[in-house]
Order: sequence, then C-alpha cells, then structure tokens
Amino acid sequence: MTTCERRVGDKLGTDDSAFARSSFDGEVYPDLPVVGPGMAHDIDERIRRRVQAAGTDRAAAASSSAPATTTVVVRTVAAQCLDAERVISKIRTSGNLFRCLDPNPHPTVRGALLCVSGGDAARASKEPTSGPANGLKDSRFILGQAYEMRERGEIPGSVDLWAVANPMTDSVDSFRWKVDAGARCFLTQPPFFRERSRSWFETVAATDQARDVDILVGVPMITSLRNLEFWLDLCGVSQDDREARRLKSTLPNVAQETDRAAYIEWNAKFIRETAWTMAGVTGMHVMPVTASGLQMTEEVMRDAPH
Repeated sequence: MTTCERRVGDKLGTDDSAFARSSFDGEVYPDLPVVGPGMAHDIDERIRRRVQAAGTDRAAAASSSAPATTTVVVRTVAAQCLDAERVISKIRTSGNLFRCLDPNPHPTVRGALLCVSGGDAARASKEPTSGPANGLKDSRFILGQAYEMRERGEIPGSVDLWAVANPMTDSVDSFRWKVDAGARCFLTQPPFFRERSRSWFETVAATDQARDVDILVGVPMITSLRNLEFWLDLCGVSQDDREARRLKSTLPNVAQETDRAAYIEWNAKFIRETAWTMAGVTGMHVMPVTASGLQMTEEVMRDAPH
C-alpha cells in the first residue's frame, strides 16, 4: 500500500491532479496546528463528500466485473493541548465522517483515523513534563478512546485505527503500546539515519505485534538543503548529529532550481536504497509537503517500488 499526505488549509485541493496521476492507494489528511476550525471544517466536508459519493456507488461497484481498487481515506486526529472532552469530540466527529460506509465493508473506499499526539508549539513547551503532570493527552489516549467508541458503536465499526512512529527516536515499547491500544497501521517518519532506523525496524519486525499491522515507511520529497534541515527538525534529531552531516553531504551540490533532475534522482535513490530496504515494511507513505515536492512526486513515484 502506498499513501500520500494531502495538502490542507488554504492549499486544500491543489494537489488533486498529482494525487490522481500517481495512483496512490490512500490519502491522509493531516490535523495541523495552523489549520483553524474553518479550515478543519473544509477538510471534513471534503472527506464527507468523498465517502458519500462512494456510498451511492456501492451497488455499481459491487456488481462490476472489474477488480475493485480500494482507496483508504484517513483523517488525522491530533490531541495537541486539548482536554479529554474536546479530544473525544474530535474522535466522534472524525470517525462519523465514514458513517455511510457501514454496516458492510465498502468495495472501493475504507475510512481510518490516524491518532497522533500533535506538534503545536504550546504542546512542545510542555512535553518535557509529559504525562499526568502536564495533563496532555497523547496518541495512546486517542487510540484507546477510539477503540472503545468503535466497540460501543459511537463511531463506525469499519473505521481502522492508525498511528505514527519515529524509527530514529521511538522505543520499540512505544510501538507495542500502540498496537495493544488498537493501532493496525503505522506511518513512520523518514528513516534518515539509516543504521539507527534499521535497528528499530528489525526489532519491531521481530515482535509478535508486528504480525497484526501494516508498516508504511515515510518518504519525503526533499527539494533542497533547507528542506532537508526542516525535516530533520521535524523528526526531532540534531542537525549536528554525525548521521545528519553524512546525509547532508549526499545532497546534490546544486541549487534545486538549477538541476531539479538531481533531486528527483536523490529522492528515488533514498526510496530504493534506504526506505524500501527496512525490515517489515509493507508500503510507503509519501509526504510532498511543499509545492516543489508535489511537482516531483509523480516522477519519483513512477518507478518506485510498491
């Protein structure tokens, strides 16, 4: 399975053509701190229309002699700094976007919730004292609540629960906890630090919990040195780490604007020689992020392993 992170906020919908041409199996709508209530409503309405249209086509899809191609539509639910009541409300709202896909599995569309802690600045300032001391709710809280709400019928029973993992910083115990809390698919951060990430993937693949889940390795579309530095910061690793310096040294020694082909090849090589070689990987999650990255996606993915 290959999924793609969709653009949101004022960029919502600008990636429709690229998404359609690249033949992804799933689309993930992030829940970002910069996306206010109005923009979040726009995302929800887009997903609702998508699944309602699929619902009206259920009979036609079921009777078609052509093999069904299933797309997974994923709505992210981030705790950020919300209290328990507001987090539960988000789970209910997001989960019920997929209500029309029940009671029977739909032949062409599935719904999922990606349960994450969130990364806004206010949360980051409190996380050194994570847990009951700061009152923050995390991804395990969301997974646990969503699982129980699904069991009680408060959200559709067909909704899958997804989680995230960072192979450069997370413990294997974190993976186990999330699986035990209900996660059945993981999207990882890019394995930029190859050996550190390889150790995490190999250890995870050897666990009993790994038998029950899909693991989609994260693949960014790097467009420049500055863009790579943004990603390293996002992944919570030091720019001065030996592995970070090694990775930077592999970038094309050209400006992205002067040799776009060099960055296309860099990204393709990262997929072939690093991301896709990790143990236990069952697919990829592509994250274009920028307009330049989006433009590269179709060319990079054309020959990428699936």
